[in-house]
Amino acid sequence: MKKTLARVYHIILMIFVANVFLNYLDWQFYGYYTEKVIAWIWMVFTSIYVVVFWRSKKVKIYFSTIVTILFLSFLPMGIPLFVMYYYVTTTEDYQQISLNNTYRIERTEQSVMAPTRVYIYEKRYYLLEKNIGWFSYRDIVEEVLYLEKYNHDLLPDD
Repeated sequence: MKKTLARVYHIILMIFVANVFLNYLDWQFYGYYTEKVIAWIWMVFTSIYVVVFWRSKKVKIYFSTIVTILFLSFLPMGIPLFVMYYYVTTTEDYQQISLNNTYRIERTEQSVMAPTRVYIYEKRYYLLEKNIGWFSYRDIVEEVLYLEKYNHDLLPDD
């Protein structure tokens, strides 16, 4: 039973690490909720794994490292903590529009310090999608509604 749990956890951990690495390279697994579900599954299984294998020194070090990183993220105004919070929740995600089976548009803020942006994703390789472009939401509103010439009060705040 414990060997099976350890194998399942290591597979989930590899998927989570792959997801974070892909996101760093402007790729992600296909779908809006996929990365959020992977992150939540990793958090739940990490909790179970730590409880079951608590007697192991490696698990205590692993858990201590995760907790230390979490608390150290509070030092620079909590920005890494809020980035992780935005990553695993739908906070500040305003719209997801599926144009067709290949392209998807998302209007969101990816972190606390980032302005609202519009991201365009293209589905590739069945399970993966690539961020092929992003634009400032303010620029899009200005261009589409010609607001820069007339009324700045209608523009969204950055």
